Amino acid sequence: MKDVKVSISEKKGGCSKTNIGDYFIIKGGKLHIPFKQGICYYALSSLMPVLAPWQMEEGSNDHFILKFKEFVCPMGNVIYIAEQFDNVDLENEFFLF
Repeated sequence: MKDVKVSISEKKGGCSKTNIGDYFIIKGGKLHIPFKQGICYYALSSLMPVLAPWQMEEGSNDHFILKFKEFVCPMGNVIYIAEQFDNVDLENEFFLF
């Protein structure tokens, strides 16, 4: 599986749950959120279905969703960017969910 980093690149409204630069990582099917950061539950629930293909191994790069790198929260206020990595090195300040 590929590792996926999803970060907030832009806020267009009054979302108080997140900050630009906040991110989370999906590694091996587990969600890793840095200490003292968070993600809106509603945004997370809308992002998970589109992020699953991002974890696919090589040879699966033809999935249509991989053409998109930016995703918007359900309220339309926050822009998320997804990036694929072969192996993200996690630090000790992460919580595992």
